[in-house]
Amino acid sequence: MVKTTEERKTSTVSFRIWRSIYKPYRSLSKEAKITVSDLISLVLYHTAFDEPLIAYILQEEFEIDFETAKDYASKLASDMEKVGDLIWGEEENGEEKA
Repeated sequence: MVKTTEERKTSTVSFRIWRSIYKPYRSLSKEAKITVSDLISLVLYHTAFDEPLIAYILQEEFEIDFETAKDYASKLASDMEKVGDLIWGEEENGEEKA
């Protein structure tokens, strides 16, 4: 279950999202009565674990070679797993504490 932004153990940052990409997320969040920044953050979090997708994006959109893109995607997934542990704790992030 997702907590509201105020209850999270994280802070916020500002960054640019293309307006045409942002609009559908904003519409969905209004309809679902959820915070758009929480929705986008969770989409980014969960997408980080789709290593083939991340590698593909890096190759196609940024002309990064396959092996390097694969390494970056793996690093992102690993880093994001640590972030999940910090935010939700190891038990809620799919791992049990030893």
